[in-house]
Amino acid sequence: MTLYLFGNGPTMKLEEAKIKNSLKILMRQQGMQYQDLAKILRVSTATVKRRLNKGELSISELSEMASCLGTSFYELVEMSKQNMQEAYLFSEEQEKLFAGDLSYLMLFRSIIMGLNFMQIKTALDLKEIELRKKLRKLEDVELIQLMPRDRINQLARFPFKWREDGLLHKAYHHKNLEAIFSVISTRYKTSTYNEETGAICKPFELLLSQENKKGLARELMDVLRKYQNLSLMEMNAKTTRGLTVSGIVHSDEFSIWDIESSVRLKLD
Repeated sequence: MTLYLFGNGPTMKLEEAKIKNSLKILMRQQGMQYQDLAKILRVSTATVKRRLNKGELSISELSEMASCLGTSFYELVEMSKQNMQEAYLFSEEQEKLFAGDLSYLMLFRSIIMGLNFMQIKTALDLKEIELRKKLRKLEDVELIQLMPRDRINQLARFPFKWREDGLLHKAYHHKNLEAIFSVISTRYKTSTYNEETGAICKPFELLLSQENKKGLARELMDVLRKYQNLSLMEMNAKTTRGLTVSGIVHSDEFSIWDIESSVRLKLD
């Protein structure tokens, strides 16, 4: 079995209000008061009140509070995610537009992130006439409404999703794989892990039982879900300071030696 991981480390800015609210819900469910939590954390009651109502909290501080309540930071994120509105499902017409030209998806994503007309023009490096033409296309499929003074009214709200067997899913999947393998082949000439930047390219081969293979897949999916939840919160908070992170996780039953042998036979 071969596992291939590739990625680049993000800078996260969490939407704290939702997580703090989840903490307060857990406190109420467990009958815990501010002073009880303060005693466990060995800080003053005023400090706990300030952190949960006004002050900023780091991931480590949120994790510590979550631990006091018998849960984890990532479970708090999951709770917060459940409180988000139901995802908007793109129509077939909207998917057809995106699948035909994925730049429209990037444009729509920029609008969702809260960028204004001039910011979008700069971020996507578009000429004004080109941007207006693309925006009219989004308006035609009822994703946005163009307003006076270049204001853009969103008709489809975040979070959104597309059909698993639809045109957009296939087009995005193909583009994703194409881009990732292009970066891997040009940027990484050897196995890499940069702790400072969070970049990783780590191919390796393992010998595992069927049960351990399934366990590996489950744990990898758990990690991905955790960071997908964080990404959703980034999008929902409309922050523009996060880094776009791309990667691929692949785990299957094959040997790299068998694949190489097949390639040599074809070349011969």
